[in-house]
Amino acid sequence: MKVVNGKVVEEFSELVNPKCKIPYYASRVNGITDDMVKDARTFAEVLPDFLGFIGDSILVGHNIQSFDMKFLYRECQELYGETLANDYVDTLYYSRRKVPKLSHHRLTDMAEYFNISTAGAHRALNDCRMNQEVFERLSRIGR
Repeated sequence: MKVVNGKVVEEFSELVNPKCKIPYYASRVNGITDDMVKDARTFAEVLPDFLGFIGDSILVGHNIQSFDMKFLYRECQELYGETLANDYVDTLYYSRRKVPKLSHHRLTDMAEYFNISTAGAHRALNDCRMNQEVFERLSRIGR
């Protein structure tokens, strides 16, 4: 999602064919099945559109440092021989700093802490929406 001044101005979402069987546990968590992605584009086909969408924006995500960025760095290096230059904010670390009293800081934990709906959790766009609200709430703490 692109967010400007706290408002969502554009969204990008697309299922990707991983070119392998989706593990049972993953399908159970996110609801995405092999049948849903059998005719989808591959990551290599989707990546140029995604990079065009994000441009030079600062990326915000929950656990983005340990998961998403490593994946994006690897794929950009392998496909283009380049490193993704976007800066990012990891709301997992941000939440640990802003709300240290909580024992768990998963995205759904933070959403529940702020009374934000967790409906549709573990689907990318729904998690982005949830994370955007969590980020906005975290940003208000200590002002």
